[in-house]
Amino acid sequence: MAELILIDKDKYKVNGILNEEDINKLNTFKNMTTIILDNTKGITSDLISKINNSRVMFSIKGGLDYDNKEKYNEQKYLDRTYISPNGLKKIVRYFEYNEKDLKPEWNEFEKAMYLYNALVVDMTYDENYETLLSNGTIERSLNGVLYSKLVCAGFAQVYKEMLDRIGIKNYYQNQKDVHAFNIIEINDKKYGLDVTWDNYTKKNYNGKCTFARFAHDKDFYNQYGHQLYKEELVGDDFETAIENKKYDKDEEVFELSQLSMEELNTYYKHIEEAIINRKAFSYNLQKEPDKTKIKYLPIDIINYYHKEEALKEYPMIIIMDFLKKRDALDINYEAFLSRKGYILDLVSDDDKYQFGNLNISNITNNNCVINKNGSIELKDGINYYYDNPNREVLKDRKIPQEKLEPIYKSLNNVLNNYMNKNTKNIIDNLDLLVNNYEKDTTNLDEDRLIENANIYSKLNVIENSKEYLIQNGMSEQQVNEIIEKIQTIKDQPTKTITSNKENDLDFLHGLFENTDLVHQAMQYDLNKELSNDEFLELYTNVDYVTTLFEKYITIGGQERFKLSNFDVTKDELKQILDQIVNELEEVKERK
Repeated sequence: MAELILIDKDKYKVNGILNEEDINKLNTFKNMTTIILDNTKGITSDLISKINNSRVMFSIKGGLDYDNKEKYNEQKYLDRTYISPNGLKKIVRYFEYNEKDLKPEWNEFEKAMYLYNALVVDMTYDENYETLLSNGTIERSLNGVLYSKLVCAGFAQVYKEMLDRIGIKNYYQNQKDVHAFNIIEINDKKYGLDVTWDNYTKKNYNGKCTFARFAHDKDFYNQYGHQLYKEELVGDDFETAIENKKYDKDEEVFELSQLSMEELNTYYKHIEEAIINRKAFSYNLQKEPDKTKIKYLPIDIINYYHKEEALKEYPMIIIMDFLKKRDALDINYEAFLSRKGYILDLVSDDDKYQFGNLNISNITNNNCVINKNGSIELKDGINYYYDNPNREVLKDRKIPQEKLEPIYKSLNNVLNNYMNKNTKNIIDNLDLLVNNYEKDTTNLDEDRLIENANIYSKLNVIENSKEYLIQNGMSEQQVNEIIEKIQTIKDQPTKTITSNKENDLDFLHGLFENTDLVHQAMQYDLNKELSNDEFLELYTNVDYVTTLFEKYITIGGQERFKLSNFDVTKDELKQILDQIVNELEEVKERK
């Protein structure tokens, strides 16, 4: 059993080799947890396949030893170490595919050459092909194996991992932001290798590896990208300035040995038959849809699905608000208040903007659009007609009521279908939701708070839909039992808000500076559009804003906002609101 050393909140360093007992422990973690490994030596794909917790992420340092080399503490390098359990399972299977053919009678040079050949043959030099992670991350990490596409940093990282797994001592080196390569150490001698260049030139040799950059270059450190220094001009005068070599303090320039061509050819002959008979192995995650990719990439998959789910439901919220403002909504709006708040919080302004004006032509069989301001636009032939409950519309351009009624009916049908599907899905998964709901959110990280808020909002829909569920075929006894189960886990009070004044002031500043949310809540509360000046005037009315938040806002997805829960007076809250207004006006002036 390995030792899991807690080095930071939800971050463990592994001392030893993971076994099944360790995996069982990983499966119990509820927060997003990072497991740090030096490498994957001793780890099998079968063992990794036993991880069934999507809240676990691996950081495999390999050559990017951020504990001992300062330059690898940059975020771009840290990002390259992250691997999901599903991704790691696939990557380790690739390593195992090559390891099974290593012969015990081969020496370390021959084993290293066999793996070097496999990497050259199986992978393609490529970059900038995936947008789900930050630019360049995948092809510069072990994750590139999932695409069979790497660049120099990825080649050197993957080759180091292959050698680490079979116990051949080696080093990952890079000229920062230029090139990466490997050094191997066999029989106390070090040799320079560059998988990238042999991969890049294989196109000239029918896709075969020539081993041109394997351990026999006497000028290895003088080749482009292998110099572990940068040249700088010293002196202000161009004529007399000299070039100074500034060496990378995180890299050691080793004294290298070289294999003779005779030695290299001898080693190759011992493994030639195995290389000829080897079948190439490659994955192609590139061609898969995003919903498949995210299963294997180091992405918080649960929150990704939450976001996708919220984006799908967002148009329903727009339609609900549209009908509610016109007193034309058939379903119970109150049942969805908590769900609405959760969706609006999760769907950022940029995501909302992608919908723009909501085209409902496919719903109403008319050329109709719901505008972002809540009005509706109907195209009839070449003429446009409008309806806006908050503004006067010219009589000859106003949509007549007889045309609005069928539109309302169509939209209510869509909402009823949404309600049916939504409530059925929640009830079908009720036990899972109840088991995953946390009454005490004190120790939950941000990701788990989002998940908890999602569960809470779903449970709220059921809790407030008793009549609807009975009307749609459930017995009153069934509904009462479901609601009782929900209320049992929800009704136990939990203190989740700190009472430290300084923290409370910071928290409230962050909450109230979301002026888009406040503006939207005001317009909903007053059932009319507000100009920016009207909004700001109300915004600094501390009594109104406090009442507004206590009416509509929940904290952490579960507790209603109450000013009395904070160690903050109304005068102090007024100072916060005034400060935010001043900040907004300063930004406006700069523009």
